[in-house]
Amino acid sequence: MIRWYWPGKIACFLLLSLFIMTFWALFYFAPLSNNTPIFEDDALWRVIRFTFYQAFLSTIMSVLPACFIAYSLFRREFYLKSILLNIMSVTIILPSLVVVFGIISIYGRNGLITNLQELLNLKIGSLNIYGLSGILLAHIFFNLPFACLLIYRALKAIPATQRKLAAQLNFTLIDTFRLIEWPFLKKQIFSVSVLIFTLCFSSFSVVLTLGGGPKTTTIELAIFQALTYDYDFSRAAYLGLVQIAICMILLLISQHFKQETIKTSSSDWSAISKNKILIIIDYSLIFLACLLILPPLISIIISGMNPTFWQSLLSMKLLIALSNSLIIGLIAALLALLLANLLIWTARQSLLLKRPIIANLYISTGSIALIMPSLIIATGIYLLLFKFKLNHSILSSPYFLVSLVNGLLALPFVINLLYPYLTNTAREYHLLCMQNNIKGINRWWIIDFKANITHFKKAFAFSLTLSLGDIGVMAFLGTQSSGNGFLTLPYLLFLQLGSYQSNQADATAFLLLILVLGLFFLIEKKTQANN
Repeated sequence: MIRWYWPGKIACFLLLSLFIMTFWALFYFAPLSNNTPIFEDDALWRVIRFTFYQAFLSTIMSVLPACFIAYSLFRREFYLKSILLNIMSVTIILPSLVVVFGIISIYGRNGLITNLQELLNLKIGSLNIYGLSGILLAHIFFNLPFACLLIYRALKAIPATQRKLAAQLNFTLIDTFRLIEWPFLKKQIFSVSVLIFTLCFSSFSVVLTLGGGPKTTTIELAIFQALTYDYDFSRAAYLGLVQIAICMILLLISQHFKQETIKTSSSDWSAISKNKILIIIDYSLIFLACLLILPPLISIIISGMNPTFWQSLLSMKLLIALSNSLIIGLIAALLALLLANLLIWTARQSLLLKRPIIANLYISTGSIALIMPSLIIATGIYLLLFKFKLNHSILSSPYFLVSLVNGLLALPFVINLLYPYLTNTAREYHLLCMQNNIKGINRWWIIDFKANITHFKKAFAFSLTLSLGDIGVMAFLGTQSSGNGFLTLPYLLFLQLGSYQSNQADATAFLLLILVLGLFFLIEKKTQANN
């Protein structure tokens, strides 16, 4: 049985060694300075305050409306509802830069809303898309549909018997919420709130593109500035430690509210209300949700299908960026799946041996990447290669560096997707495997993989699309690692937007959006067909 610990031990050793050595590299290369100690730096505290402030506002403005919209979706059945729910499920993995591009095309100074005001001769004024308002709008776009979907699934998971009993007892809406729905919803709402707060707290791409100045600098952006503009590795390392400490506290809080995977109720209970006021309110909220999600996406599609699209599609730069993105995405997804399986294998065996604390330690190790700034990881690896004179080896290739960091960033999400199902499989088939002497890789292939191929495909699709849309690591490593200017699709879009190449940016954003949505829904469709 001791052998069961080795997969997880190997993964833990590799992950912890990498994280510790990256920080060691930053402090080793940090120049000595006589500046004010970092914790007495007013600028640092201003950055921390703003990071908390924007994350708090983003969370409140995402979760609170999501609760009402989720109720509206739960109470109503309408044409294309399933398509709307599918779109909501993918907003969280859409490339940040593509979403920002779509938001600017709608709400920017030359966006659709401003053009409509000029056409109708209205003088309402336009939204200042650069600054706090733009950051909040982008965060709401990503997180409100995500929160709405999770709360909607929690409502669907409430047993029909409880709702029927409430109907027989003539419960009011308030009584139904207080006595039946709230016990199911409270953990889900608190859990998703902490997760969204953590994601907004460590947001980088959105703040980088829509920040608008020093007043809207977050910790992650301050790390980027310390590394790329000031070359102050010690400040970057200290900022990284501050962010890790805060995110660690948030992670522990989220573990307190963690609950079992929600399964949608299969009952035929109908929650449709015929109250006319409720009908108007529900459809109004659903319409507002569509108004938030759909216009930026439609704008990207319309802008991308311009007369020069096919010409831009044949551009050598775009083709190279596309191939690089696909290669990096595939490597990152496979790496995330490999590490996740190693950790889950040992964690679930620990659970079978009644050692839940050890199991949680292995799973928590895989979540370190969620609280550790990606730029810190990327910079630390780059400096380690420089220290050991490997900066001209194959290990310094952007394919290796970007794939490694993206795989680590996807790892916590892959673990969360696979862990509950692989654990259930182990409990169900453990005795059978012991009786038939099915061990090691044979057990993983015959039992784990084939019994959970649906969830493996979903985890692969999620990690692949997440890697395809990443810009944070490339913003640093893309130019540092290659004198020839290594390109991926998000980084190419970033450069095109910076140099005002609007037609080329339209085509790149459209291609990236179609690629991410196409890959995700293709794998999802094949998964449903297999089921």
